[in-house]
Amino acid sequence: MELMNMKYLLLIMLLMAAVSAGCIFVKNNNPPVTPAFNSPVPPTTRIVYVTVTTVSVTPSGTSDRAKELGAKIAATDSDLQLLRTHIDERAAQGFDISVAESKYHEALQKIDSARSRPSDQVTEALADLRAASVAINDGELSLN
Repeated sequence: MELMNMKYLLLIMLLMAAVSAGCIFVKNNNPPVTPAFNSPVPPTTRIVYVTVTTVSVTPSGTSDRAKELGAKIAATDSDLQLLRTHIDERAAQGFDISVAESKYHEALQKIDSARSRPSDQVTEALADLRAASVAINDGELSLN
């Protein structure tokens, strides 16, 4: 009999602890809160703010062509540096490098012209780079 009383006492103590801790679910009698303004977003939804960076693009697509121009300048400059290496090697071997040297300077001038052009002259800059590539190829051929 004493064991049975202990069980009830333990059950009562657990219930009292749960009630005092707020673990018992109670029906919410508060009316739902409506937003102060007519918002399409439910009140429980988290709103995330994003910063948008704008990019200026002209109707002709100059932004894409400007990126293409930067890549072509780097590639043509790399080819020019390779020509400079080949000219130096041939000069050390005692070959005539005068034609290759003039083609090198011609290509260098065209690359510098392409670099210095404003962003609205992408077509002209690409033409300069094509001319520089032709000069580099001619310089390489003259070394052979």
